[in-house]
Amino acid sequence: MPQQTDTALSALKDIHLPAPISYWSLAPGWYFLLLIVLIAAGIGAYFGWKHWHRSRAKNQALKKLIQLENAYRESKDVHSTVQEISILLRRVALAYFPRKQVAGLFGKSWIAFLEKTTPEKYFDKKTVELFVTASYQKNSTVNIESLFTFSRHWIETC
Repeated sequence: MPQQTDTALSALKDIHLPAPISYWSLAPGWYFLLLIVLIAAGIGAYFGWKHWHRSRAKNQALKKLIQLENAYRESKDVHSTVQEISILLRRVALAYFPRKQVAGLFGKSWIAFLEKTTPEKYFDKKTVELFVTASYQKNSTVNIESLFTFSRHWIETC
């Protein structure tokens, strides 16, 4: 009997293990879900970058406005401050509105544009008209504090 057992044992073959399971042998539904997640992440990244890019221009303009305000407090030069604010507002307008809509505006058309793009509670027509004309006059009677307030709100709401 022992000899028969040895023959039977020698006839046995080793256990065959299955091939290791790959991480990427997923069902088709998982590939579809992965594709949806990647597309959603791409769209989110695009809109996040777009928002960051838009807010970056606003933040730079607001920092420049603060610098102008501090420079005005030191020099009390209304004429150059009004000119600098005018340049700043035009740059912001060019950054946020189509060039064809903004580039050629001056005088009453610029005032109309500012009025159209400003929330009503911040728009004081007299201040804005004085602001537009003050950049061409050496001695102007523009209220510079209300001009700073208007400019800040206009930049924030662009």
